[in-house]
Amino acid sequence: IGMTTRGVVVFYSCLVACCCEGRPTGVWRRLRAGSSLEFGNADGLLSSRTPQNRALKATSTAIRDLNLCVPRSLRAGTSQTDSGKHSRVKRVLVFGGTGRVGGSTIEWLRKMAAEGDFALEIAVAGRNKRRFDALQRVAEGSAVPNTKLSFVELDFTDSLAMREAISYEASSGKAWDLVIHTAGPFQRKKENEVLDACLEAGVAYVDVCDDTELALSAKRKGDAAAKAKDIPVLISTGIWPGVSALMAKKVVQAMEREMGTKPTHLDMNFFTAGTGGAGATILSATFLLLCEPVRVMLDGQQRTLKPWTSNQIIDFGSRVGKKPTYLLDQPEVVMCGKYLGVPNVESRFGTAPDAWNQLFKAIAILPANLLSNRDLMQKFAVFSLPIVRLVDSLVGSTNAMRVDATLEGEPGRRFSSLIVHDSLSSCVGQATAAFAMEVLEGRVASGVQFPVELKDDNVDHILARVKDDAIDWKVP
Repeated sequence: IGMTTRGVVVFYSCLVACCCEGRPTGVWRRLRAGSSLEFGNADGLLSSRTPQNRALKATSTAIRDLNLCVPRSLRAGTSQTDSGKHSRVKRVLVFGGTGRVGGSTIEWLRKMAAEGDFALEIAVAGRNKRRFDALQRVAEGSAVPNTKLSFVELDFTDSLAMREAISYEASSGKAWDLVIHTAGPFQRKKENEVLDACLEAGVAYVDVCDDTELALSAKRKGDAAAKAKDIPVLISTGIWPGVSALMAKKVVQAMEREMGTKPTHLDMNFFTAGTGGAGATILSATFLLLCEPVRVMLDGQQRTLKPWTSNQIIDFGSRVGKKPTYLLDQPEVVMCGKYLGVPNVESRFGTAPDAWNQLFKAIAILPANLLSNRDLMQKFAVFSLPIVRLVDSLVGSTNAMRVDATLEGEPGRRFSSLIVHDSLSSCVGQATAAFAMEVLEGRVASGVQFPVELKDDNVDHILARVKDDAIDWKVP
């Protein structure tokens, strides 16, 4: 994409040096000692020159990646109290279940369901049987009862196979209770075929769509059909978008209670150390977002601004500190403007080390036809994974979200919400599972809804589940 391989390697080498300055970690000592770092390799710190090492790497990478997403209470060596035999069984199909977000969602869903009154049968739809095997080994190493995992090998580019996977079970008398769609990236997609298939089959649906136009299209095209089939559909769940919209709803309601009026401004800011332990799909989605005009609400009207501009310094609390954030398109901006009635809404994101922010700023000025190429961005993300993994191991994977509601003319009155988790890849699955549980427990009305539209009791249930594992929590 305009950079020579040598230039990219030089940049990444400087990035590692910046991260490691003053921090002679074991990984850095290995690199100085001459260990190989192979770009394009899923791990990067273990040579793949021999069949034995390739096999060892395949297994260790799968187990490591999945454990990054698994809640602490479910990792091997811990135990859960068996809640006894459940009288009901809920059947869930997870698209993208072998990926980072999908794997994390499954593990959290197993934990949450074990605390409820039904058993789970989860079918994992994906292309990577090796990663499913690793996920199953992790599941077998935990003590969560009453869950069963199975694998459905599926290429998501095969529309017919995808529709058959959803509709066959419905026609066989063993219908899915829920389909969860985590197979991104969602950017630059014209249609959501998984949602369309669920609407045709009459199956409840939850996704983690982070593309504004695709999310709005789902509401516009699918709401009437979902109500006609009497099925709930939740669009753009997860940590952000998703829980962040619930945070916005809480601060708006807090101002209304105390001041008797809605805020005039809503500022949403997000920070993730490194990539948050994310995989290639989330990294690719970030690259694709850098070519998306940033939708903001200004005086009640939707406007667009350039991505990764207008930076601010945001205080994310004592666990994270002050960090720079930059304009980035997020679906909840338009949704909060419309459904919460706030005339001015903006969303920003930043990462660490700051060299990542500077890289994103440089990428954002590249020609749009390059940045909007899904295949190219996916390849670039895969190419970048080894150094991304290394940087993540040095800076951590903390995820922080802050939402502020203010009233014009009242600069001293600010209503804020702050949530921090120590791992993005874990908390995004935790949040997705929390939304899914609301559907499985029958508490969500039929129709296509965004998180911000959910009733107050839904919001409270979801936030209570997301609070588990949080390292900082300030929600009104």
